[in-house]
Amino acid sequence: MAKNTKSTLIAQKYAEALLQVESNEQVIDDLDLISEAIKDSKDLQELLNNPAIQKNQKKTILEQIFNKQKSSVINTIGLLIDKRRSNLISLVA
Repeated sequence: MAKNTKSTLIAQKYAEALLQVESNEQVIDDLDLISEAIKDSKDLQELLNNPAIQKNQKKTILEQIFNKQKSSVINTIGLLIDKRRSNLISLVA
């Protein structure tokens, strides 16, 4: 199985789990907003990809930036960071 396909399948499972917990348009909008912000921001990409920055620091920074988004979305992103899968954030959206 190709790496891209495997990543897509993993991201899909996270998205499905999130939507089982809380399925509404706001969740989808929040995921899209965060995904686009990360794609558009070199600083956010560097933050997420920098192994010298601890996971808790990454999560705290993202929570401060995206403090208006639903907690279920922020928690899912935090879980991706905890599992060292922050590269999947844009795929979850």
